[in-house]
Amino acid sequence: MKQKKIHYSWIIVIACLLVAIANVGFHNTVSIYVRPVTEDLGFTRGEFIFFRTITGLTMAFLMPFFGRLLTKVSLKKMMLVGSVVNGLSLVFLGLSQNIWHFQL
Repeated sequence: MKQKKIHYSWIIVIACLLVAIANVGFHNTVSIYVRPVTEDLGFTRGEFIFFRTITGLTMAFLMPFFGRLLTKVSLKKMMLVGSVVNGLSLVFLGLSQNIWHFQL
């Protein structure tokens, strides 16, 4: 009996799901890092967590523009650019030493 191969589109779906889980997992676990980061770098908790407010407001403001952009640019290009920007932002977040770095 011949075994059925998994269609490559399912592999892509699974890979995207894993990336989404990792991304959401990181962004939803920020509260774990609040105390150690604020104590180590000398910020108040309010100053530090304000970057999450900035992130949420920025995303809410930009989503309509990205929706329109999606009709003009291929999804593949947008996903590539978004993944690179997201990865770089996490790297720079790890290197941040001042409050304005987190807020930027």
